[in-house]
Amino acid sequence: MKVTVSAPTRVDLAGGTLDLYPLYLFMGGGITINAGITIKSQVIITTREDFKININSVDLGKSTSFDSIASLDLHGETSFIQRAIASYAPECGLDVETYSQAPKGSGLGASSSLLMALSAALLKIKGEEIIIPEMIDRGAAIEAGHLGIPTGKQDYYGAVLGKIHALYFNEKGCTYEELAKDKSFAREINESLIVSFTGISHYSGANNWDICLLYTSDAADDL
Repeated sequence: MKVTVSAPTRVDLAGGTLDLYPLYLFMGGGITINAGITIKSQVIITTREDFKININSVDLGKSTSFDSIASLDLHGETSFIQRAIASYAPECGLDVETYSQAPKGSGLGASSSLLMALSAALLKIKGEEIIIPEMIDRGAAIEAGHLGIPTGKQDYYGAVLGKIHALYFNEKGCTYEELAKDKSFAREINESLIVSFTGISHYSGANNWDICLLYTSDAADDL
């Protein structure tokens, strides 16, 4: 069985960081607006008759092989991919090839885009239904475990939904609304945006958590 899944990365138009739990709860709810773009991540998975797991990250130029899912070591530059495979644990061997068009650290949510494509592919391999909120919650948990810090969810929604959406975060979770349904407005936005890469990597996860800690500290001072 061979499964190919691609997912867009996203540009953050407004409300970045407000998708981070529990920061949006401190503010009475948060709204984030992002847009899926044509810079994508792609995953190709082919099942094997044995139990070997072969991972080839094309853009990183890294390949690793394991005798089975049980032997995954969750280390090295393919550890993120390994964590997703370990989480979904299909009962077969896999040849996994991944590719991201976005440079590492570009700030476009490339890792989340790759994780959503990989998650969807693994669910298809297992013959299970793709339920968007569940796949996103699981993806956020996988990435938080990988990074060692809490993660927001707007990147995952951007990868799964594409287009332009407003994401509303509150104690009930996340709901979303498609914006720019008019094609002429969507075209106008597209013509007004330029996406470029400076060559300087951008990692926002730790900064986002620092902001969350700052709000927590300020709240404690007010008690």
